[in-house]
Amino acid sequence: MCIDVAGTYQVTLDDEVSVRSLTLGGGAGAPTLSVLHSQADRAGLTLGGASTIQAGGVLGLRSNDAVQPAVFIRGSGAVTNHGVLRAVPGAGRQVGLSTSLTNAAAGRVEVEDDFVLVSTVINDGAFAVGPGARLDLLGGSFDSNPGSTIEVGGAFEGGNTTFTQAGGTVTGGPVGLSGGSTLVDSAGAGSFVLWGGGAANQLSGTIQAGQTVAIQGRPALLAATELQGTVVNDGTLQLEEIDSVAALNGPGNLTNTGTIRTLGPPGGSGSSGST
Repeated sequence: MCIDVAGTYQVTLDDEVSVRSLTLGGGAGAPTLSVLHSQADRAGLTLGGASTIQAGGVLGLRSNDAVQPAVFIRGSGAVTNHGVLRAVPGAGRQVGLSTSLTNAAAGRVEVEDDFVLVSTVINDGAFAVGPGARLDLLGGSFDSNPGSTIEVGGAFEGGNTTFTQAGGTVTGGPVGLSGGSTLVDSAGAGSFVLWGGGAANQLSGTIQAGQTVAIQGRPALLAATELQGTVVNDGTLQLEEIDSVAALNGPGNLTNTGTIRTLGPPGGSGSSGST
């Protein structure tokens, strides 16, 4: 499927469609492909091969189905975004992608509603989560590379996800990780929060100067985080008891040249394992 005729116009998809690949944009103007799902018209797009949102192209996903999550871009075809990928506010539940996504340096992912990514994500461009919106990473991985940005005005959270902070900046709220997630930290700026969710999380690499990594004990969720290898803290490592113990355990060890802070009732926060 090629939508690359010059001009500014919109093509609406309101059915289940399978295509060999998708090319959106690339000419003059700004073509938009709007995938609109409702209970009456169950829309989705299955990609069989590598697909591209070119500069100027806009792929918008919207659901008016209040019962089932929908509007998934799926299939074996990876998506590379040089334009705009947008989760558009609707009356329904979350929308998302289960294909691999590379957000190129000029690409922008705009989350204005509930948006789910279930695969491998590489970010060389910009992610923006608007106020009241949320982005959920369910499994898979997210690589934040040098020069990239993540703007968190709502919620940006991952469950059972590997988040690699190899560069770039996180602004606004933190990136939240839970349920057996891993934070691999080596560069960049921003804040990160890890809490329980049924399985221990893992932390490796170096907490950079100017970064904050918080281990939270949330209500009924023991926030056990395991150190992998030698973790170096050059920034701020914070143990926060909200309503359960915030625990930092081995098998790895911790080298601290920054700040370690505990927040909560006396005896409510602590660390264990090799330090």
